[in-house]
Amino acid sequence: IILDGKFRQVEALGKEYLLVEKGGKKGLYHRSGEMALKTNYNAVGNYENGYVSTLINGRFGIYNYEKKVFLSTKYEKQLKPLGSRYFIGSKRSGFGLADLENKDATSYQFDEIRPWNDSVALVLKQGTWKLYDIPGGGHLIDGISDFSELRKDNEETILLIKKEGKMGVLSNLHGLIVGPTFDDIVNVGTVKNPVYFCEKYIKEADFYVVIYYNAEGKILRKQVFTEPEEYAKIYCG
Repeated sequence: IILDGKFRQVEALGKEYLLVEKGGKKGLYHRSGEMALKTNYNAVGNYENGYVSTLINGRFGIYNYEKKVFLSTKYEKQLKPLGSRYFIGSKRSGFGLADLENKDATSYQFDEIRPWNDSVALVLKQGTWKLYDIPGGGHLIDGISDFSELRKDNEETILLIKKEGKMGVLSNLHGLIVGPTFDDIVNVGTVKNPVYFCEKYIKEADFYVVIYYNAEGKILRKQVFTEPEEYAKIYCG
C-alpha cells in the first residue's frame, strides 16, 4: 500500500509524487508512501525534474523530496532553480536569488535573471546585462547591451553579445571566447564545432582586420585587407 486515507482527489505528479486534496487544500506524498507536504497548500504543481511549486495565500515556495529542498512560501512569483545551489525568486517586484537554506543570496534588485552556470547568473538591471558572480557578489562582465543565442543545450550556452556597439562571443563553459571589439562576427563552422569569423574596420587606416577563432577562443588565422574589393571576396555575412 502506497497511500491509505480519505481524500477528495488523488493524482500523479511526475514520477515521484501523489498530489492529494482534502478540505480544499493540497498536499503531497512521495511514491514511497511517505508524506512529503501536509495538506496545507492552496496549490501544488508545475512539476519539473523533481521540483514542485507550492502556493499559500498568493506566495510561492519550491520543494524537492530527493534533494531535500524546501523553500517556504514567501516569494511573489514561481521559483526557478539556477544550477544546483540557488533559486531565482521575486520580492517587491524585483528578482533575486535564494540559496538551499532559504536565505537570500542576493538582494532583489534585478529586472530579470537567467541561469548561466552553478555560481554565475546573467542579470538585467536598468537595460544592461551583466554576468554576476553569486558567491563573490561582483560582476564578471558588465555593460552588455544586447545578446542573441548561438547555442543553447544541455552541453553549452553560447551568446553573441554586444557591448558599446561592438560584438563578442561568450560561453558558459569557456568564458569570453571573443572579446567585444569587433564590428561583425559570423560562425562559419557548425553549432557544435564553431569557427568564428570576426571582422573589424580600422577607419583611420582604411583597412579590414579579420581573425578566425575556434570554440575555445584560440586564434586560427589572421588577415588584413587593404582593398575593399579584396575583402568583399571573403566576407561571409
